[in-house]
Amino acid sequence: EMLRSLVGSEMCIRDRLKDPDSVFRFYQKALALRKTYADIVQDGAFVPIDAQNREVLAFARRLGSRQLLVVCSLSPKPARVKIPAELCTGGAQLLLSNMEAPPALTETMRLAPCASVVWELCMD
Repeated sequence: EMLRSLVGSEMCIRDRLKDPDSVFRFYQKALALRKTYADIVQDGAFVPIDAQNREVLAFARRLGSRQLLVVCSLSPKPARVKIPAELCTGGAQLLLSNMEAPPALTETMRLAPCASVVWELCMD
């Protein structure tokens, strides 16, 4: 019985490793971003966003004219987050999301439960 359970678990893990939308793949992509943007992640200034909002973790990392914006819902329910207008006016490139249809970068964003989004912001 135990052996059958372990084999079934192993097969399940193998299936998840093949799934491009699995949590495992999301974390692989997140770690790759951390490596690609290592200078901003390690040396960039940490700028909290909507810090009083207990439903989200939102922050920017700034290094010179380069900037990343990270927005994560900590709630099992839909959450809203307020983004400063100056971060929404330039262009933004979506780098990572765990949602099929990530929200547009706006001053008031609505996030799905437990959603995470990372953008690179184009600063002029």
